[in-house]
Amino acid sequence: MHFKAVAVDDDQSALSLALSELKKNNAVSEAIGFTSPKEALNYIKDHFVPVVFLDIRMPELDGLTLAERILEINPRTNIIFITT
Repeated sequence: MHFKAVAVDDDQSALSLALSELKKNNAVSEAIGFTSPKEALNYIKDHFVPVVFLDIRMPELDGLTLAERILEINPRTNIIFITT
């Protein structure tokens, strides 16, 4: 089974590393990254994403609050927290 994944981290280098690792996984059909939690949320509103990797500490919108909002949109989304 292949799935789309989204990674959200305000640190571009950490985001690049997460995306690089996700793209190595044969099960991931597409890995999309956002440095802006609000942009990620807007994307997730319009696209079903089964797995989202979130940084916890972000200035604009923290990862815990973002996770709550994502789960309000789709409770089947799997949230994985990442931090550097």
